[in-house]
Amino acid sequence: MTATIRVLCVDDEPELLKIARLFLEREESFAVDTLTSAKVALEQLDTRQYDAIVADYAMPEMDGITFLKQLKSMGNTTPIIIFTGKGREEVVIEALNNGADFYLQKGGNPVAQFTELSKKIHYAVSRKRAEEALRKSEANYRLLADNGSDTIWRMRLDGKFTYHSPAVMKLRGYTPEEANAVSMEQTFCPESLSVIRTKFGEEAEKPMSERWMDQILELQIVRKDGSAVWTEVSIQAVRDEVGTVIGLQGSTRDITERKRVETALRESNKKLGILFGISRQDINRQLSILTENLRILQRKQTDKVHDEYLRKISTAVRGISGLVRFTSEYERIGVNESIWLECRTTVDAAAKQAPLGKVMVKNDLPAGMEIFADPLVVRVFINLMENAVRFGGTITTIRFTAMESGKDYLIVCEDDGVGIPAAEKTKIFRQGFGKNTGLGLFLAMEILSITGITIHENGEPGKGARFEITVPRGMFR
Repeated sequence: MTATIRVLCVDDEPELLKIARLFLEREESFAVDTLTSAKVALEQLDTRQYDAIVADYAMPEMDGITFLKQLKSMGNTTPIIIFTGKGREEVVIEALNNGADFYLQKGGNPVAQFTELSKKIHYAVSRKRAEEALRKSEANYRLLADNGSDTIWRMRLDGKFTYHSPAVMKLRGYTPEEANAVSMEQTFCPESLSVIRTKFGEEAEKPMSERWMDQILELQIVRKDGSAVWTEVSIQAVRDEVGTVIGLQGSTRDITERKRVETALRESNKKLGILFGISRQDINRQLSILTENLRILQRKQTDKVHDEYLRKISTAVRGISGLVRFTSEYERIGVNESIWLECRTTVDAAAKQAPLGKVMVKNDLPAGMEIFADPLVVRVFINLMENAVRFGGTITTIRFTAMESGKDYLIVCEDDGVGIPAAEKTKIFRQGFGKNTGLGLFLAMEILSITGITIHENGEPGKGARFEITVPRGMFR
């Protein structure tokens, strides 16, 4: 089968390129080329066309932003996705301002990262193709739709389809005329129909100018023979001369193979989780034996010369135990699909689990505000509260607030404790740093990064800690 989406990945890390190519090409719709130099990529783009480009930011000779600017100056309109490191907000802003379609932060669970990359490529390519189609006349649009591999469709706001491209025959087994006559209730499986109805309700509450702005949904469609197929549906509004939405149009592609790969990956992660769980149990059992024998030895030995050696052994045992706990927490990140979570409710749930003692939590987050995040995000809030209580000294109150910050959304956790020394503000997020296990804030950062959310601390030492969680546009609603 000939691939329909040609992707160029540019990164100076050959191993990362190898992983990206292996994952993306599991979908038959992808054909991936890789290069380790942005300069070489520019030369290749003179003679070869791609549907999407994925470029690292930090590269020798020419970084990702310079590469992006060069492409745009050459008139190249290929969708481009920039890879950035964690905590590089200024890079993200510069990339978007210079015409990048999306950005993706490196790090975290590789399965979740490359699944998200696949979705962003599909979305960027679908949007580009839709924009190109809309620039053409109705005749040219029909010509493109009639010969495309994706099913192109149009519908009225009452749910009546008015057009299907011939590709619907392969996707659903209907002729275009038959597909137009099938109702929405007969087109989608019950769960997907519920998703669509909810989406129609949400869009109806938005201002007219903001309705149906490049929506992408994963829906199960019923074929003529009664079987179901998973699809990715890209939806855009059809507007009249004054901007009123008068209908919808979009494209539908079969993602059954992608779903199969994702299911296989989840099953693989599940099996690995069981294996690692058994291994940790065995290690913990041996650690318990070692710890108990060490205590006996410490009580019985009277030669103080050996005290220092025994203390070092005890410290090493605690370190091993901490690493085992860390692997248990870390392997859970990115295993479950990210979901929309209501912030106020999530913080309330975290407050019930955190060891607060006499410290009060004031939750001033607005009701109804949601973020798209890993379900483990509740652990982030628990950790922030736990750290505040443990290290806050004179702390009495932890407060959560939120506000819009440009195109982003800011969730703030601040307290009235002793604060964090200036020299430690960036170190606290490193693995192994801290007075306890040194893993809490590192894990918090990793959990948030799954959906591009960042965290940093900018409180005033002596007046309390202040953690700002920045949720990028598209990840809050």
